[in-house]
Amino acid sequence: MSTRWTRERRRERGSALVIAVIFSFLAIAGVSLFLARSHIELVDSKQKSAAVRSLFNVHSALGRAHAVVNESMNSLESQALNMNVALAQPEMADGVAYVSGTNHSVRVRTVKPSSRFDADGNELPPADEFGAPLPYEGLPYGWYVLEARMYEPLYTLADGATRGQLKLVRQYVRDGTPLSNNFVAVIDDDLGLGGSPVNPGKPAEGEIITNKHLYIMTANPYYANRLLAVDGVSYTAGATEANTLYLPLPSSLTSNPDDPDDTLKAYSLGANPQPVALITGNMEYAVTMNGVASADDLKAAGGDPTPSVQLNCGASGTDPCQGMCVEGNVNTKVTFSGETVTVRLSKATDANKWIEVSGLPTPDDGVLFFDTRVDVGGVARRTQLQGAVTTRTTLATTGNVDVCGSVRYYDAEGDAATKQVYTAALEGVDPADCGTLPEIPSSEIISPTAAVSYFANQRPYGVPSQEDDGFYDGDAVLGVVASQDVILLSQVPQNAEIAGAYLSLQKRLTLEGMGYNAAGQLVYIDGSNPFYVYKGGRSSIRRFGSLVSYKRPATTVVTGTGAFLYGFRRGFSLFDEAMKQQPPPFFPKDKKPQYLGWELKDLGVKTIQ
Repeated sequence: MSTRWTRERRRERGSALVIAVIFSFLAIAGVSLFLARSHIELVDSKQKSAAVRSLFNVHSALGRAHAVVNESMNSLESQALNMNVALAQPEMADGVAYVSGTNHSVRVRTVKPSSRFDADGNELPPADEFGAPLPYEGLPYGWYVLEARMYEPLYTLADGATRGQLKLVRQYVRDGTPLSNNFVAVIDDDLGLGGSPVNPGKPAEGEIITNKHLYIMTANPYYANRLLAVDGVSYTAGATEANTLYLPLPSSLTSNPDDPDDTLKAYSLGANPQPVALITGNMEYAVTMNGVASADDLKAAGGDPTPSVQLNCGASGTDPCQGMCVEGNVNTKVTFSGETVTVRLSKATDANKWIEVSGLPTPDDGVLFFDTRVDVGGVARRTQLQGAVTTRTTLATTGNVDVCGSVRYYDAEGDAATKQVYTAALEGVDPADCGTLPEIPSSEIISPTAAVSYFANQRPYGVPSQEDDGFYDGDAVLGVVASQDVILLSQVPQNAEIAGAYLSLQKRLTLEGMGYNAAGQLVYIDGSNPFYVYKGGRSSIRRFGSLVSYKRPATTVVTGTGAFLYGFRRGFSLFDEAMKQQPPPFFPKDKKPQYLGWELKDLGVKTIQ
């Protein structure tokens, strides 16, 4: 009940970001109109002139605030979440934070503003349906409100009080743009595009960027947002030298020279982490052991720390789980099962020795972190990943991520966020009934020439929600951050899907059985692997979300003539539009503040003593 209530509140907060954009040209047009009407009284003219001056003054004030925001970022050496200093650590006074370097009419707030004001133009707190005050709500993570309040004097009354025009301008701003906003980003390699990712009836959202050369490998590509290429001989589809940019990545997950607490590991632990007893007599969670008597038996070397699992569930230990931290020089496996997760810790030198804990709470709006303790002699170990995701979670590791099965989003009713069907199954079907269409089984081998449709399983606009209509009603999101590779294993099903925002900080997303030299060139494929053409390969791979990697990603190898050789015979991609405003929790960002619209409130002519 509490989880569902939390999600509904989060939707409400998210909807608060949809604000009206007010253009100052309207006010300018108003000036021209009343100047042409000579019968308007002088006071009225002063009021309208003051309204225009106030509008430009608040725009100017927020412009100065923008300068502070843009100039006060962490350095490029920062290894944390690239929080903007001016916003993340504002000067606080009575719950109101002022941006340094501007006048005090500009402030930054981390709560949803009220739209209620008294007769003097003072903000009143939100109220319920009966008018009773309500507490202010927090904004979604990473969002702030810049607010400028301007008073333009008109004239002075006999008692010394001043009559003037009061204006308020607000603008929402995010301290950085999450990397999950990119549909594909490659940091240190060329990028080849062999198709255009298109939803039925609309193009995909999300930018496509490479810091090197961009190759367009299909005729008539159609992309909704920019194609960005930095280092290349030719430019196409809107990318030019003038409009490209270099996208930096954080270099580490575990340290931040500016704020040691502003790391993914710190968010996974929280202020009061509670250890999970890795014993078969655990009264809270089911613990299974194989080939070991205790966690000490999992250590790869004598100097290793004892592997551990800690939960971040608030001070009481009963609050919703916001984090989990697994430490130790061990390999791990994560299986999501909605609101619970199973974690297996395996000895790095013997996969038959392991401890598995099931029924653990899946972090919601939090982080699941795997620290392989390279600081005390550990190495970048592997974390396998699969399962059904229903919460908002970021999984991060100091090592590698191996995708060993499909990773999919589901809602509370078990409806998937996407569907893959034969195109013929859509013929004559009312869009309101698409949610009930059966999917192509994950084990079925799809003919390379078969017409297949892959689409977001969303209820069409204007279609009311009905029980068992099959449409996805959840808000799940998964961020996956690996210091090393993200590798798709050949044990994934014939028709696999990986949902989420995947980020490889130092390497790439690639396939099991592919080897690269120091220059990043493919030099080896495993001829005994099921991905190999003469072993059958895999039928299809679907990607729902975002992909950012240091080197060029690869999910298929073809010969010089274009014939399939290794990997997946077919690929389908969709951008998860929910990531635009609700990215994975604490997902790394680039260093560009993101502004969203203007909101102008005219508080009228007021008397100020």
